[in-house]
Amino acid sequence: MGYQFLPKGVSRIGLGCGRMNAGADFELGKKLIETAIELGVTHFDTAPSYGFGLSERLIGEVIGDNPGVTVATKVGLTPPTWGYTRSWTRRLLRPLKRRDFSAPLPGANTLSRKPSRRVPIQVDALIASVDRSRKFLRRDVLDVFLLHEPSEEDLGNERLAEALEGLKQRAEIGAAGVGSGWLAGNRFYPGVVEQFRWQNTRESLESKPKLKIHHGLLRFYLAYLQAWLAGGGASEPLAARLGLDPRNRRTHAPALLTAALSLSRNDVFLISSNNPARLRAVVQEIDWNRAEDPTAAELMDARKLFEVISQTAAAPNAGKSAEQPLNATDS
Repeated sequence: MGYQFLPKGVSRIGLGCGRMNAGADFELGKKLIETAIELGVTHFDTAPSYGFGLSERLIGEVIGDNPGVTVATKVGLTPPTWGYTRSWTRRLLRPLKRRDFSAPLPGANTLSRKPSRRVPIQVDALIASVDRSRKFLRRDVLDVFLLHEPSEEDLGNERLAEALEGLKQRAEIGAAGVGSGWLAGNRFYPGVVEQFRWQNTRESLESKPKLKIHHGLLRFYLAYLQAWLAGGGASEPLAARLGLDPRNRRTHAPALLTAALSLSRNDVFLISSNNPARLRAVVQEIDWNRAEDPTAAELMDARKLFEVISQTAAAPNAGKSAEQPLNATDS
């Protein structure tokens, strides 16, 4: 995939690095990144607030200024303090959380995880964030730089737009845009990149080409897909045509990704995992022929799949017991 505003192509599957850190889980994160690159996944999504504030450092140590990958980072959420301490605290508490205690350890949740604060984006803070990210990521140019969960005030701030343009002119960032949860379909967003939870029904108002990066596909749709299969969908011809084996949950995530990729053929989908073998199993089973060059019948099947998923999601208690073998990042 080529975009004139990026110095290189972007793989259609990207790795979300929200849970990776350069602290206690460095070796696991390193293995995940190396596995992704081996599979042809060359786009990585991070932010200063991810991984206890240590995700960018991990990517910098493992990838550095590798010209064969693209990295997206952000500004807008403050990184947590004491990142290394928090990463090791979570590592130490992880076995205890798997056990059945009548009451949690005092302070366990607050020690292991603390949400990042959303702050108004000021020009000085934006420029400082770019400098810090370039340092931690060990990259001269940030391929994609996003306003993270921007407020309406941020989106209307002309000084921010001018600062982003200046950063592009000085070749400190390659492309700018917005990274959020849900983006409204009835408004314009600044920049040339939009990153948001995938919505099959969202239509962009933009006339110029934009790079659209989606997160949350597996996290928000996979459980409902499995609930549909368990509720009788497994016996329908649609499931067989899509390669959905009700007895093998490992077929579910690749089939869901294949369908979404076929419906949004210029877009990038982020996934994340804490298991390299599971990541490999999902990416390797994507049907790229169907994803890149679907027939009319295959497109109809993909649309029908998301129709039945939406219907299942609207049912009471749907999908709550479904296993989620691979979560997409909620970046």
